[in-house]
Parts: sequence; structure tokens; C-alpha cells
Amino acid sequence: MQKISTVILSTGNQINNADEFFSSSVKVLEYAAFQIASDLKAGIRLDSFEIYKIALQSEIPRTRSYDHELKTTEFAFEHALGRIFVHLHILLGESRIEPINSSSLENLSINPWWNPQSWLKFVSAWTPNIIPATMSDQIIASCIKTLRVERSNTSTLANNSLELARLALALKREAIGRECLVLAARHTLGYGWRKDTTFSELFDAIQFCSGHGVGNIADWLRRVAPFVDDVFDFSEREIRHIPGWYVKLLAKHVPERIVDEFEYHMKQQNWGILPNILENFVVQSDLNSVADTFFLKCLASHECIEAIAKRSETDTRFTRLLEEQKMYFGGEPMAPRDESSTPTERKPIEIEYSKFQPDNLNELYIELKDELKVYDADEFINSWISYWNDAGCGVELVSAFERFWDRHTEFPYLMRRALGRIFSLSHKLQGARKAYKWAVRDIRANNHWARWSGRLAEESLNKYGRIYSAEWQTLLTDTTVGEQIGVRENGWIIVPSCQLISYLLEAEQSDLACQITEIMVSSLEDEISHLPISPLHWQKVPVPIEQISARLLLLYYKWPDRYVRRRTSMQIAELLNNDMDFRPLYLEHLSAQKYETDISDLLSILTLTDQNLFSGEELSTAIKFPSILSRQILRELGYKSQNESTSKYFSALTAADYSDSSLITRSRDGIAPVYFSTINGLGRKLNYPLEKHLTAEWNLISARQPFLFFSPYDFSGDYFYRQDPIACSFSTNAETLLTSASLRTLAFASDAYELSTEQIALYAANLLPFSNLLGKLLPASKPKNWPKFDTFEKNEALPSKEDLDDMLYRLSSTDMVILCANGPVSREISGVNCDLSIYTVFVENEYFDDPKRLYLSASGAIKSDEISVYPLATNAFPNYLGRFEIDFLLRGLFQPEFSIGNGSRTIISENDSLSYISDDKCCAKWKYWADSWYPVFPKDIGPALGTYLETPRKVFDQLTQDLDGSSYMVANLTILDKRDYLREGNKTEIYALRLL
Repeated sequence: MQKISTVILSTGNQINNADEFFSSSVKVLEYAAFQIASDLKAGIRLDSFEIYKIALQSEIPRTRSYDHELKTTEFAFEHALGRIFVHLHILLGESRIEPINSSSLENLSINPWWNPQSWLKFVSAWTPNIIPATMSDQIIASCIKTLRVERSNTSTLANNSLELARLALALKREAIGRECLVLAARHTLGYGWRKDTTFSELFDAIQFCSGHGVGNIADWLRRVAPFVDDVFDFSEREIRHIPGWYVKLLAKHVPERIVDEFEYHMKQQNWGILPNILENFVVQSDLNSVADTFFLKCLASHECIEAIAKRSETDTRFTRLLEEQKMYFGGEPMAPRDESSTPTERKPIEIEYSKFQPDNLNELYIELKDELKVYDADEFINSWISYWNDAGCGVELVSAFERFWDRHTEFPYLMRRALGRIFSLSHKLQGARKAYKWAVRDIRANNHWARWSGRLAEESLNKYGRIYSAEWQTLLTDTTVGEQIGVRENGWIIVPSCQLISYLLEAEQSDLACQITEIMVSSLEDEISHLPISPLHWQKVPVPIEQISARLLLLYYKWPDRYVRRRTSMQIAELLNNDMDFRPLYLEHLSAQKYETDISDLLSILTLTDQNLFSGEELSTAIKFPSILSRQILRELGYKSQNESTSKYFSALTAADYSDSSLITRSRDGIAPVYFSTINGLGRKLNYPLEKHLTAEWNLISARQPFLFFSPYDFSGDYFYRQDPIACSFSTNAETLLTSASLRTLAFASDAYELSTEQIALYAANLLPFSNLLGKLLPASKPKNWPKFDTFEKNEALPSKEDLDDMLYRLSSTDMVILCANGPVSREISGVNCDLSIYTVFVENEYFDDPKRLYLSASGAIKSDEISVYPLATNAFPNYLGRFEIDFLLRGLFQPEFSIGNGSRTIISENDSLSYISDDKCCAKWKYWADSWYPVFPKDIGPALGTYLETPRKVFDQLTQDLDGSSYMVANLTILDKRDYLREGNKTEIYALRLL
């Protein structure tokens, strides 16, 4: 038995599934039986919770896994412990086992296998007398406290409250039981599960008031703001439109709070609502602030670009902005995944309108109902009415429907929707007074006052409210009172609904509409008052209107999209150049940063400005967490820095502070290994475990502010499913935290091993956001004749070898020769995605072999002694590349493998290209372009941008004219077919070459 104990204690953390857990739990129980029996035999009085102590000592893990079988097995073990506990107390009595006392709770609180409510429920059913009253009160009170702050759907909370009430009453704790019943009642009668449409109706009412320019919209929005954020914690998720609805109203009525909303949701990483906030900023922007245009230039989402396009229809300033956006982000942004539902198939009605005259309306009804078995004939009946009305039979139609109404005690469902059309005919031909009865009939027969009655009901009520505004009370009474009106169909009689608000506004009763809306807001506040709603996240003082876009721009710099962050850095630099009022906001934002990398990222923007805009003292004062990188940036900017010790840049840690961390392991997921492999390599060189120091630094600085892990699937949920294998272009908070820890670790290594400033600068170079060479570089156009595929239909053939041959022919027939290129050709979320990669190579002899082999040799994927291949350009891997520039490396930072003249070569960064200069002549230009930019893409293809290196035809001819051999353009077309909802996609590759 002692051996069993050893096995459990040493292998408890290796449990991965239900079978392994079951095997280990049986061993724990066998050991428990042996240990308890031994103690009893030795005359030792058992601890009252002995069985739980043994379970804790065994270290068998409580995983609380999402694996159903494992979770069920863990619950079975938990229940077994409760049964054993009860049986021990029944069998042994107080002489052999300690009685239960309240002090036992202190030790049990850390035991993962002791569930107080479950334990109390089980014990009270068998041996309630062994539980001290104070202990049961303490446990139930603790459960109530936990329940009050629990976030779950309110039906579950109500049931849990009833369970607690039942438990308290079983233990004869009536006062506590009554408290639980009150809580259950509040969850039942308050805002609850399956009742969340009340929130939608409230927003409908606020929207109606907004549309009519009445009501205290700003105050109503402030009062509902916290619940907008928390509603999905307590209710079903069928009202996903509400946060966007709230933001739309906020941008219109309280625009100064858009900054608060954006900052809050950025911290919470609520990627579903953030695009709505930005879109509504675009909708409301008047471009009056200097920062407006600079901020709008950074927005890349489909929603924002569509909003800018909409504004450009009436404002030419937005036209220019739209053109610039499309140039930078590569045309129209990729649209979200189409999730429209399949259209409802309607049974065709093939009846000639002339077959049934108005007098034969009843016969038409019988034909539709009994012969054709039609359920929905609204479209046909409206067309039939239009046919006979155009024939001059409008009055006859009204009379026919009058007789039809009298003929049926309950007006047939199939014909009800036509009542509104008959009202319109009567109103036009007979006047409002005679048409009144048709308005009443339409409202009552179609239940327009009922909840969920639809858009047609709303439009009808609004129409009747306008026409009968002088008799609005009479119409309201006539349509809501009577034997045919039931509470079930007209719940708004008990709780005011949005239809009533809309009706009153159209009837010019705005004061009454506002009063009822206020009641609806107050009712909601009362219904949720018992829920643990988050506090309002607005700042005490709203942002001045003129600062909204400037503050949003600074916050937007943390948008996780690398390409967008690069664009934002340029716009912040331009705004610093052009707006002196923005500079204090920049310093304020800089002073709020709590991670070294965030500080360095903001300081790096100053390298893009025209001149130094701040004093060294201003910047030093604003930097709360300096680093070796911030010091390096300030020196490069020309600021004199004191020769201060690097000891202030890292934590005073010893080997005793070093430990493993699962959190930092998780944080590395999706982050380029270079950001931590550099530390590992330096640690090996110095023979010191720097990776452990990095982990310790990470643990310390992660506590500076709340930290959330980034989910690329949450960000791209409108584009990709969680099952889709994806790649990303992100620079996230996890990267910021890890690189900050790297900077602190480098500072430690510099101090401990006296590394030179040059050495440290070399190790820290790739932690910068962008490089001096590429920092200001703008996108260019694609290579001339670069192919672009249209959308592939479901059964359309994929590109072939002949198609690729044709592409090479057109690409090689221009005045610029492509030396290297890699970029997208087609992008479809659930369709065909294509990438094209090209190398131009020189071969000593003519090449007649496989194009694939030549391509792989040119790209360096294979080496062959049988063929001499000389690429005219290769992919460079510079150590100066910034974190926001990784996508250029993924596509290719190509550089020529030749020079002209004396052999020396320089690189000049121009507006949209890197020019390679030899002998005062440009021998090649490297450029990049975006293609419907989006930062997430299928993993088997590259990002939504391309790069290429090209040379003038004259330079190419001069280079090759004296060479004895042949030049070829060789290409690879990668095709990923994701049609038919394929998760992985069918990947194929085609190769081709062309003699130049």
C-alpha cells in the first residue's frame, strides 16, 4: 500500500484522459482505505475530513477539463469522497473520528476536491445532525455571496438559488432559505433568459426618439451602457445587433464618449464591436479637426472603407481620402464571410388575375386555400388588387373586401395582409373617415400591437398615427380593447413596447413617447439591479470634441494588425509635424504606457518626423519605464542622455526567483521565435540561463496592468471559422509583453557581463517597430501585367499550366524585367486563393528539364551539382528589420545579385521604392503593394501583400548580352481551393518557365 502512495504522489500530474484519471483515483481510494484502517488499528482518532486530506495529499489533479468523460469521472470521484465521509461518521462515531467544527473550513478552502454546496447537500440528506448550525450558515452564506456575483444565464442562476433555498430549508435555516427564494424570484421576474428582446425593444424606442429629435438620449445611453457590455453574460446571444446599435446612437448623440468606448473595448479585446465604433466615427466625422483625416487614413476594415465610400458620394473630401485608402490597402477590402440564409421557397401561384373579378373574392380565396393549398399569398393578392385597381375597380375592391369581412367571423389568415392595402384604397377613394374602420381591422386582425409583429406592423402603425393624429387616443382604444384582444398577443399593455413609442411620435405626442421610454429605461434598471453588472467605464470628464480623433489615433496605434500599425505610425508622425495641439496629447499618451516596448514603439514614431519636436526633458519625464531601446532611440534622435547605469532597466533577480511559467509558454504561441531565441542564443554564449531571467521578468511586468491573451479567431470571426488553419500578420499585447521582458533581460546581461552598447544595440535591433530604411516607404502599384483572377464559380476549372504560361508571357513583355516577385493573385475566403512567385535566373546552357526543379534551385530550396543556376536576385534577411515589417520578409526583401560599373552599391529609400544604385545608376528597384489587405489568411498562402524587384530592360540587356548562356523567368503558382466548405483546402502547385 505504501508503494501505491508513492505512485500517486509522483504521477498525479500526468493525467490526460478519463481512463488515466479513473486508474489513479482508484489507487488513491485504495491507499485511503489502507491509511484509515492503519490509523484506526493504531487507536488514532481520525480527522473529521480525513478522506479529503488524503485526496489533497495525493496531488491527483482537478483539471476541470472540457473533456466530457474526464469531467464526469472527476465528479464521480468528488461524490465518492462525500459518500465515504458520511459513512465514516456514521460507522465510527465521535469516539473514533473528530466532530465537524467551523475551523475545518479554513483548511478545506484550498482543497480542490471539496465542493461546499455539494458536500452540504449530500451530508444533510444522510446525517444532518453532525453539521454545526454555524458551519451550515457559513457555507450557505458563502454560496449566496458567490451566486450574487456569478455571471451566467439567469435561468441557471434562478435554479441555483432554488437549490440553495431547498438546502437551507432542509437544514431548518428558514431565514437563509427565504433570502435564497427572494434571489430566485428576482432572477425569475427580472431581465432573464429568453426575455432579452425587451432590451432590443428598448433600443427601438430610443432609436425612434432619436429619429424624431426628442428625448434625453444621452442620459438613456449612459444608463444602459454597462448592461450593453454585460448582457450576453446573462442572456441568450440572439441580439448581437444591440452593441452596434448602441454605438451608432452614441456616435450621433454623445460623440465625446466614443473614445471611452474604444479604449475600453480595446483593453477587453472585444473585436466584434470595435469595427462598429470606428465605422460610426466615420459616419459622424465632419473632417473639421486636423486629426480627422490622419485618423481616417489608418482605418482598413471593410465596414470603415464602405462608410468612407458612402460619405464620398456627397463630400469630395472623402473621395480623395477613399482613393488614398485604396492605394495603401490595395483596393476594396475583403468582405466578411457571407452567412445569408437560404431564401424561402414560395409555392408559385399560376392564376390569371382576370379569372377572378372583385365580386368573386371569396371564390379566389377558396381556390388559393383549398385547391392550391397556398399558405402565403401576400405577393399574389397585392398584385391582383393592383391589377383591378388599375382597371378602375378600386371602389369595387373595397366593397368586395367589406362583404368578405362580413362573411367570416374570424378573418382568414391568408387574406389578412391585404387589409392594409384596402385601407390605402379606401383612404384614397373614400377619405380618411370611411377608411378608419379598415385601419382598425388591419391592426386587430394582424396583431400589429403585438411584440415581434415585424417591420410591416411598425410601418402600418406609423402610417395610421400620422393620418389619425387628431384621433390617436380613439384609434389606440379601438385597437387594444375588446373581446378579441388578449394579453398574450399584446404584452405591451403590461410592459410598454417600441410600437407604442413609434405610434405616439408619428401622432405628434412626443412628450408622452419620451415619458414611456423613460419608464422602459427605469424598468430595465430595476430588472437588472440584482445582477453583478460592471460599473460604467466612461471617464469622469468627457474628451473635448476637438480631441476625439487625435486620441482615437493614439489608441489605434495598438490595433494588432502589423500593416495597420505601420500606417498609423506614419499618420501620427505627420500629425505631430502639422498640429502643435496634438503634441501634448502624444506626451500624455506616452506617459501612460506601462510596457517598455510600447514606449519604444511610440518613441520610434519620432524618427519619422521632420525634426525634433520635444525637449529631452519632456520625453524623459514622460517615460515611466525606460529601457535600453528607449535610450538608444533618444540617442539616435540627437538627445543627450546621462551615462546612467543599465541597472534601472531590469529587476533585481536571483536564481531563486527563476521558475517555469505556463503563461509565458502560452504567450509565445503565434509570435516570431526571433524575439526570444535571441535571448536563448546569448544565454548559451554567456553560459547563463537568460531564458529563465526572461520568464521571471515576464511574470513581474505582466502584473503592471491586466493582461489578456489575444485570439486571432476572435479577431477574424467574421471571416474564418475556428477550424480553419490560418496564418496572421499581428503584433499583439503578448508580443509587447514578451519583447519588453527581452529588453529587460538584455539590460541584465549588459550589466552583468559588461556588454558594449554596440553589442546590445545589435541584439535589440529587431525589437524596434520599423527600420530607418523601410519606415516611411509607401506601397507602389503591382508589377505591370500582374494577373488578377475574378471569383471562381463553384464548378469552374482551376488555373492550368497553360494559364501560367500565358501569365509569364505577359509579365515578360514589358519594359521592366521582374527579377523576383511574390504576391497574391486571387483572394476568396471560401473560394480559390492563388499566390504567384517568380525568379529570373541565368543558366549556363539552355534548360529543357522540369520547371519545378529550376524554380526550387533558384529559390534555394534544393541544391544540385547537375545544373548551374544563377538567380539575378535573392531574398535578403537583414537584422535591422522591424516587427511591423515582417510581412515584407514573408514575401521577400529581394536584392540584386549584380551591380553595374565598379561593383560598389548603395541603397536609397525613396517614396515607394528602395533603389539599388551602382555607378550612379539605378540597377534595380524593390517595391511592395497591398491586395485587399486583411491580416488573417489561409496558412498555405502568403499575406495580402506582394513584393518585387525589377530592373529596366536596358539594364537587363546590358547585363546579359555578353554572357554565354540563357536567362529564364521561372514561376510557381500556388492554388488553394476552399470551395465546398473545405477547411484545409485542396492545395496544388503549378510550375512554368519562359526564355527571356
